[in-house]
Amino acid sequence: AARAAQAQTKAPPRPRHKISDLSEQRVLKTGIRRLHTRLVLPKASEIFELPRREDGSCRLMRQSFFQRLLSKEIELQGSMPNDIASAQSDLRHLSLEQLLGVRVRTLDFATESRTHDAHNSFLAILDRHLFERIALRHLRDGTTPRAPELMQRLGVRLAIVLGA
Repeated sequence: AARAAQAQTKAPPRPRHKISDLSEQRVLKTGIRRLHTRLVLPKASEIFELPRREDGSCRLMRQSFFQRLLSKEIELQGSMPNDIASAQSDLRHLSLEQLLGVRVRTLDFATESRTHDAHNSFLAILDRHLFERIALRHLRDGTTPRAPELMQRLGVRLAIVLGA
């Protein structure tokens, strides 16, 4: 009975990692903002150059959506779920700088609403590609990339280090 009472009065679990009263999520957001400042702002005009095939045609199926998103004509939060769902497969073709350009504007967008399932799915896929590209960018030349999941975890850690 004493153990049961003790278990009920136990403090709630603490966040996984905490750096002097800062949550890991907050540090991660700061890291993403710093990466954006270092990688995107110096080459801001290049962010609009969408990936092309060898024949010169645009590689993206939803080219106009990404042009408007990257030029800040539209916000992801206000975009229609069908447009967002259609654009998800194009995320794999975007550069690190383009992914950062989209993600930095959505860092504070969080919702559990079922009406935003497409938005949440888009951001989850964006994050996977973003963190994988962060890790790949920081690997030494000649280093063989590992499994995408490992690269994603490494990318998250690198962003946290930059945000700390």
